[in-house]
Amino acid sequence: MLRKNSKVYCKDNTGVKLVKIFQVKGSRHKRKANLGDMVLVVIKARNLKSKNMKNTRQIRRFRRGSVHRALVVNVNSWYYRPIGIYIRWTENAVVLVNKKKIPLGTKIYAILTKEFMNKYPALGSICHNVI
Repeated sequence: MLRKNSKVYCKDNTGVKLVKIFQVKGSRHKRKANLGDMVLVVIKARNLKSKNMKNTRQIRRFRRGSVHRALVVNVNSWYYRPIGIYIRWTENAVVLVNKKKIPLGTKIYAILTKEFMNKYPALGSICHNVI
């Protein structure tokens, strides 16, 4: 479960390393984000040596303090599958997306579940690791 002010890793090739959650999208009083939820994030750290950070447009778009939407892809708590299997990741992670839930990067480095890929096919098409 992720809450407001949680710092999480960004697992795509946009050049962003660390983001901070400041709002969980959904109902008005929703306070916890789980796997597959939309959150609003502020960029805290980025990797300027990334391939995508070579042009000035990308550097301005993902500067420190800018606000973006993100989908939660990995959560450091137990995820239950209906067949009786529990899955757990070692760290929390998000992927930056736009309003239509299409990723801003071209690669995803996180390990996604089959259920997540069925829910968001645009993310599933560019991810290589599936559980």
